[in-house]
Amino acid sequence: MSVSHFVDSPSGSQFPTSARLSNPSHAVGDPVPASPPPERAEGASASTVAVAVGGSSVPSGTGPVARRRLYDQNLSDWSARVHKNKKNLDNLERDCHQLRSEVAKQQAEVDERSESLRHLEDRHANEVMVRYNEAKGNFDVMTQQKQTLAMQMTEFRKLKTQLTKDRRSLSNDLERKQAERLKTAEARDKLEAQIDQFTQHLAQLSNERRRMERELDTVQNNLRAHTDLADEVHSEIAHVCDGVRDSISLSTASVTSIMRGEVTPG
Repeated sequence: MSVSHFVDSPSGSQFPTSARLSNPSHAVGDPVPASPPPERAEGASASTVAVAVGGSSVPSGTGPVARRRLYDQNLSDWSARVHKNKKNLDNLERDCHQLRSEVAKQQAEVDERSESLRHLEDRHANEVMVRYNEAKGNFDVMTQQKQTLAMQMTEFRKLKTQLTKDRRSLSNDLERKQAERLKTAEARDKLEAQIDQFTQHLAQLSNERRRMERELDTVQNNLRAHTDLADEVHSEIAHVCDGVRDSISLSTASVTSIMRGEVTPG
């Protein structure tokens, strides 16, 4: 940006007219002066200056001095504005240079991030997507396995429920059989006690039987002895009976014959 771009800058080597300097247009950002300086006020009091649209008219009297003073004042104002605009231009150039530096830094950062983004895109396309596809395939396989395992788990749960019922039934049967076994053991213990008692009683009976057998043998021996004696007594009794029978028969015969003889003579 050059000085010619400002509104109040001269064109080439020509200076602006008095009308242009008397009402200069302000640059962008310049404050508008509220009132003329004291020297300009005194010059204006010495000579009245009338400015019209499209031209200017100078009254009579001290016209050249007033115009000279007005020209010097306008030139100093224009120089001050040029100096201020140049200072603003320097500030703008410094700001532009700083902005260019920041833009260069930002551009370098953008390039770096673009390169990083390209690298990330390459990594995404060559590594991440490959891993993603592998992971997706593995996930699909795992999902199928999960469904299969879920079905197997359902079947196993049903089987577990059935086995639990069977286990409970078998546990009840086992408890019942254990109770029966305990009862059987108690009955067996009682029977064994009774067997022991009966065994002892049998031993006692065996001893008594042997004792009685011995006594029976003694009685049989005595009976044999008494039998022999009884046979002798019986034989003697039989002999006596035979003698008595014979004597009775003889006496009966004699009585009969006597009675016959008595009966015959009558």
